[in-house]
Amino acid sequence: MELKNKNVIILGVSGNLGKAIARNFLKEGARVVGIDSSSCAIKETNFKLIKLNLIPNLYKIHNKILLESLNEADILINCITILGEVNYSTKVKTKVIRKVMDNNFYAPMELMQKFLINPINKQKVLVNISSFAGSHGTAFHLAYSVSKAAIDSFLHCVAKETNSSNNNKIILIYPRTVKSKLSSDSLKKTLPFFRKENIKMKITKQKDLLSPEAFAKKVILAIKKSKKGINEIKII
Repeated sequence: MELKNKNVIILGVSGNLGKAIARNFLKEGARVVGIDSSSCAIKETNFKLIKLNLIPNLYKIHNKILLESLNEADILINCITILGEVNYSTKVKTKVIRKVMDNNFYAPMELMQKFLINPINKQKVLVNISSFAGSHGTAFHLAYSVSKAAIDSFLHCVAKETNSSNNNKIILIYPRTVKSKLSSDSLKKTLPFFRKENIKMKITKQKDLLSPEAFAKKVILAIKKSKKGINEIKII
């Protein structure tokens, strides 16, 4: 798949992974619109940032520039994710799960729906940065695991419903641990909890983590090689 002159939207562009993916698309000659509640350091001509906190706007997104960008986009990449509480699954409060679900599932799902619906006669590529936690669950990370499972299930449903009627590509990317704010936050939250509960924890060394730049290149390659329908890619 040729990426030059493609219109790309990246959800969660201000994070390490989002920025690295955006820069790689720009190198390929694509036009990138980033969506995030935080500022982004990218200054290239073909990059535009829509600074928007999606959570308070759930189900009522009327940002004209965002909606126009969704209509024009060829590729949408979801990098939005937060970790949530580290605790025993039987002790996690419902309000905590709701907060993580709003961020990791409901907000990106709404934008994915708008992206896929209009215009219907145009091939779309939808990429979700998934997690093995969504398919297997991760101990003491209930809200995160459930939210990742939900977005994966949504995309599997979409693929099965639309595969016969269009050429859309849906790509679920399952990376090993990448050097990012999420992995750093996970360590900061998990270590004190494990020490308190006297649980042994195997820590991946920083040198063994995949860099955001290396990960982004693999994402670009996966998009170029993707086929119609569902594509599940493990990056190890």
